[in-house]
Amino acid sequence: MKKFKMLVISLILLSAGLFAQDANKKITKSYEMTFTVNGMTCEGCVAHVNKTLKEIEGVSAWDVKLKENLAVVEFDPKVTNGD
Repeated sequence: MKKFKMLVISLILLSAGLFAQDANKKITKSYEMTFTVNGMTCEGCVAHVNKTLKEIEGVSAWDVKLKENLAVVEFDPKVTNGD
């Protein structure tokens, strides 16, 4: 499970870093991205991904979907930028 947690965190931070904005630009909105989350087989997996996303600073909302193997994540690119 530790590897799964680290994979989810890495994917979120890496993807967020790809969309980081220039520091001189004012950003008033958060971004929403959809991630494929492979390996989820039960509601316990969903709970684990939910818990992991809750712990990431800058993530403000999320929706993890077991059947679709997706996590829709809303985050503040000023806080979560992949650095």
